[in-house]
Amino acid sequence: MFQKLRIQILLSFLGVTILATLFILVSSYFINKKNDLSKICHELQDTQIMILQDINVQNDFFTYDLVNPSFYKTGTSEILFEHHTISTAIRQKIEKILQMKVVETFDNDSILNTVINDIKLYNSKLDTVVSLLKQRGYKTTGFEGQLLKTIMKIEKSSIFPKETIYTINYLEKEYFIRGEKAYADSLNARITSLINSLESNSTINNNFFPIIQHLNEYHSTFNQLVYLDEQLGLKHKEGLRIELDQLAQDIGINFSLLVDNADIYEHILTRQLIFTYILVGLFLFIVSITISIIVSKRISKPLVYLSSHINAFVSSKFTLIESIKISNPKGEIGQLGQNFIILRDEIFDYLNYFKEKVDERTAELLIEKNRVENQKEEIEAQRDELNCQNQLILIQKKEVEKQKDNVVSSIRYASRIQQALLTDEKQLRNILPNSFLLLKPKDIVSGDFCYAERIKNKGRDLSIIILADCTGHGVPGAFMSLLCYNYLNQIIKINQHFNPVYVLATLNKMIYNNFHRKQADTKISDGMDISYLLIDNQTLVCEYAGAHNPLYLYRNNELITFCGDKISIGGKSNILRKITKHTFNLEPNDSVFLFTDGYVDQNGGPNGDKFKYKRFRELLLRIHNQEIDIQKKELELTIDEWKGNKDQIDDITILGFKVIN
Repeated sequence: MFQKLRIQILLSFLGVTILATLFILVSSYFINKKNDLSKICHELQDTQIMILQDINVQNDFFTYDLVNPSFYKTGTSEILFEHHTISTAIRQKIEKILQMKVVETFDNDSILNTVINDIKLYNSKLDTVVSLLKQRGYKTTGFEGQLLKTIMKIEKSSIFPKETIYTINYLEKEYFIRGEKAYADSLNARITSLINSLESNSTINNNFFPIIQHLNEYHSTFNQLVYLDEQLGLKHKEGLRIELDQLAQDIGINFSLLVDNADIYEHILTRQLIFTYILVGLFLFIVSITISIIVSKRISKPLVYLSSHINAFVSSKFTLIESIKISNPKGEIGQLGQNFIILRDEIFDYLNYFKEKVDERTAELLIEKNRVENQKEEIEAQRDELNCQNQLILIQKKEVEKQKDNVVSSIRYASRIQQALLTDEKQLRNILPNSFLLLKPKDIVSGDFCYAERIKNKGRDLSIIILADCTGHGVPGAFMSLLCYNYLNQIIKINQHFNPVYVLATLNKMIYNNFHRKQADTKISDGMDISYLLIDNQTLVCEYAGAHNPLYLYRNNELITFCGDKISIGGKSNILRKITKHTFNLEPNDSVFLFTDGYVDQNGGPNGDKFKYKRFRELLLRIHNQEIDIQKKELELTIDEWKGNKDQIDDITILGFKVIN
């Protein structure tokens, strides 16, 4: 029975299943395509970071190795070796990207080939520069070394007065320092004058011929050196140097265009996917409505009609007998209706029989009542047992409270571990003597932390001050702070990277790779707001970058604000081009403040409002000229008075220091 109905319903569901399968196939195509594009975007972002790193390495070569005698003597350079290593890795990355199929889709393989050619041309020109630099030499090597040897021979001859030798040395030195053509012309004129004067007297004294040869040798060597300097253009960024800078700029522009094109195509693909979902979903909805109407007309309507008669018969306590019109007696629903009529008549007959049995059952129930009363006594005994169980629950409650105290003790111990690992005020004052660190965690442990290091690298004396606000507070925030502190140690102390833009971009990538990619089945939003301040202790030049958090500088009772970017460290997107680096000089009596948002977001006051930035800036303006310990005390007293009896809503951290005369 119902075989035809089952077949009809099965065919209906089969149609819906086929449509759903088509929808899944179309969705899988777009999703796979989007995943491939995401891989390319990731590779492009990694390559862009490597290109920026390579440009910094090449700048280091022009900064340090040009005045490094070891480079001219040995002809080798660790910086150049690092450049070649990074350049090779970049080419391999680009070749890997070119092999991906999606690259052809958004038609960027030509730009990639252009970047490869520009990199090859850049390396070729850089090799030419290195070859010319070795040929030019420095101090005791190359042409510069030959000049030194030749002038020493001329000086030993004692033919010219010391003033003449001093003038030659002065003009030569000024040219080497300034690289201006005027000094070279003056030196050439001076040498030519000396040669002419000696040649006019050579007919009288033949001893002048060796000196004339030395002067001609000096003159020729110096002019070759000047010619090499014009080709290189290092002093005034001309010649090969300006060509190298232009190529580096072209490579950066082309790669930024690649990343932008990939982002645009990803947005287009996302829109196509959404449009496909809407279109197929609408189609499925229409088909489902159509099938529902057909099923309702052919199956549901007769069943509803039959069901209403069954309900009426049941509601009448099986006494109502109505006539039923069966539209299709030979159909399965028609057979069901005829069977119901037979069953209804049988039930009606049996009811009369059952009424006779009711009286007999009533007598049996009286007996059952007596049995229930006996059970009542048993229930009272069970009640006494429950009272004993309640006593046991009270004992268990005390045990739970004891366990709670143990957990709190463990968290307090974890707080001591966190304080031992992270930078505290004593360590901060070893780096910035006239400074303070106000740290008020919301819970026992904190999601805010301070990172401070003093590093000497390649002749530079640097102080790095970081203030970060990790996602959440309490135990989760504390775990996040320790992990991020470890990432910063790896980037700054181990990998020796100090540029604020590079450090924040790398930290963003490390957090995302370790907290998002490994959590495929769980949605996690871990990250941080951060302030990064790099101070050159020799020149007092500062570089600052921030994510949400600003830097306040008070100078001559006026506020200078360096805003952080509206980004969060730890997100999926590439933030390298979104980070702004602020550069400024510190002056005596300057007061600098870094802080998280816990202070300004604290509720309190007479109306329960937030403290807000305006009130915070006015407070700093009033206290910034006071002693550093007084500043810390004023900040702490002010926020405690503002909070009153309200709960602290977030971790509060403020770092301040004053530049000593």
